[in-house]
Amino acid sequence: MKILVFSDVHTNAQALRELGRKIREVDLAVCAGDMSDFGRGLENTIKIMESWGKPILVIHGNHEEEGETEALVRATRNLQWFHAAEVSVNGLSFVGWGGGGFAREDPMLEGFAAELEPIASRILVFHGPPYGTAIDMSAWSGSHMGCRTRRAVIEQLQPAVVIAGHMHECFGQASKIGKTLVMNPGPIGVVLELQAKPNAKKAKEAKA
Repeated sequence: MKILVFSDVHTNAQALRELGRKIREVDLAVCAGDMSDFGRGLENTIKIMESWGKPILVIHGNHEEEGETEALVRATRNLQWFHAAEVSVNGLSFVGWGGGGFAREDPMLEGFAAELEPIASRILVFHGPPYGTAIDMSAWSGSHMGCRTRRAVIEQLQPAVVIAGHMHECFGQASKIGKTLVMNPGPIGVVLELQAKPNAKKAKEAKA
């Protein structure tokens, strides 16, 4: 299955045009938040994403208010809200956890993840990055700015892929935590081709 993953569009018209072009060639897209500019332009960006006519899994970023974003997404036909939820598409499990910025700990995420079991065919989607990788290195401070809870969850669940955004200087960067690929796809997105592993546990089926 071909999946377009992206984050931090921030209403950028050029990025949205490029994503609209790329999404024609994939089965599914995943948005890791920050569609708006501190909430401004959120509704219009969601309308543009809806117009692409492809299923898109969506979480909110630190620029969006959770309740407003959820309501706008749920009012669409093609977009699906998956913050604090697990859905399955063609045997692949997607778990989303939106919001957050540079908080080093996230007790609510820790509680949510404690209810999940490791699944080989899982894609874990955060808005903010986990601690200690290429995607949380600050160009300004020269230090890692990610969340230690997110990293602990990755080590616990051992997903196939982790998508996260938030740090603009890390667009296009990737590294590994164990066998898990951790990447920041940025606003123009990256196309991944993934297949479910045999005997993968099946989560709730998405509307895709």
